[in-house]
Formats: sequence, C-alpha cells, structure tokens
Amino acid sequence: MTKKIIINVIILLFVVSLHSQQKANVLLQGRVIDITTGKPIGTSLYFINSKGKPAHCLSNSLDGSYQQALPSGDEYNVIIKGFLPVSNKLKFEFPADSKYQEITTDIHIKPFESKIELFKFRLFAPNDSIVINKEYLQYIKTFTTFNPEIKLNFVISSYDSWLDNSKRRVEKVDKKGKISYKTENYSSRDRLSDLLDSRIRNLRNELKDVNVVMKLDAFIKDLQVVSQSKKQMKKTATGKTKKTEVFTPDFDNVRVVIAK
Repeated sequence: MTKKIIINVIILLFVVSLHSQQKANVLLQGRVIDITTGKPIGTSLYFINSKGKPAHCLSNSLDGSYQQALPSGDEYNVIIKGFLPVSNKLKFEFPADSKYQEITTDIHIKPFESKIELFKFRLFAPNDSIVINKEYLQYIKTFTTFNPEIKLNFVISSYDSWLDNSKRRVEKVDKKGKISYKTENYSSRDRLSDLLDSRIRNLRNELKDVNVVMKLDAFIKDLQVVSQSKKQMKKTATGKTKKTEVFTPDFDNVRVVIAK
C-alpha cells in the first residue's frame, strides 16, 4: 500500500468517526394550549439549554402550533412568555443521538398566579454563602428578560445548614468613644440568621453582575434552625457487607416565587 493510499484511508476513517460522533437535531413540535380555556395560544417559547443559552420560537396564534429544532444530548427548560406550564415547570431531555428524530408533544399552559413557586435551586453549599451553580443565574435572567412584568421573590433558606452555639468577640463603644471588647454568646439561630443575610447580599450582587437588578425587599429570609442529625439519612452500600452509611442529603436553598 502506497503512502498516498494510507493517507487517504486515515482521512476517510477520521471523517467516518467524526460523522458518527455528531449529534443530530431533534425537531420538537406540537401545539400550545391554554388549559383554562382550551384555546390555542400564540406566544414566544424559549428553550434554555444546560449552559443557559436560549433557543426561541413562536407558536401560531390560529392553532397554537410550534416547531423548534434542538441539538440532542442536552436538557432544555422551557420559558413561555406570559404563561406558565401547567406543572409550573417544564423540561425536555434528549439523549445524544446521531439520527434525526421528530417528537410531537403539546404544551399546556396557564396564566401567572401570585405565590406560585417557579424554580428551586441549590445556590449555596451548606453553612456557606458563596454562590455556586451559577448557570442557574442565566436561567433567572432569561425569565426576567422575557417576563419583565412579573415580580419575583427569592426565598433564601437555612434548612440546608447547621451551625452550633459558639462565642464571638464584640466591639463596644461607650459615650466617650472609648472602645472595648466583650465576649458574648453567639447562638445557632443568630449564626444562621447572619448566614442568610450574607447569602442575600452575595446572591443580589451575583444577579446584578448578570444584569438582573432586584430590590432588597425581593429577598425573603426563611430561617430554620434544624440540627444536622435530624436531616441525616441512612443508605445501605452495595456488596456483600451490606454496610449502612449515614449521610446528609443536598438540599435546595433558594426558591423563586411570584410575588403577591
């Protein structure tokens, strides 16, 4: 086999391999229907992938029909301008596939209502106030961008955290301006309350960085003082020993709800 033939074979194998790894599109189609009236709705639909990037399409106002091509191998949360899915949330997951496919599904919607929970996220690690999982912030940004008339509340919980009673050194200033220091009790409740204050400040700043500006009163503290032991669960490890392990689950700590 000559050198030229070998090179051509290598190129052919590379092209075949590349083609086999490509992810084909899924054509998602159906109708958008208002469940309260049974009528088709013409509106904007936004399919948000796992990186927070939206794909946009319009449903037909006459029959509610929509079509959107989406790459397989990803998941998509759906935002519908002016409406909510019947279950408040809607997500599509498409496994990676090299073959084009069409999926037909109707999307049933309802008008916005106050106090409805829209999203629930884990934006903080236990006992910490640094914002993690920042891709969720892009999702919130997309929702607020396409539904600017909807007022949101962010309910920040301390249920996921546990902080024991401790001591802290506090600065005191008397009437003459003299500074002294005093050691006082720092209860679990006070520590968790301060943790929530820090979480609110950090989340508000992170949202501002992605151009989502929220007033301070949009953030609500959900102070819950629950010991770690009451949250722990047991699981049995696989294998012959059947050993039981105790673990603390990951809890969502931010709920986004429609304000009154």
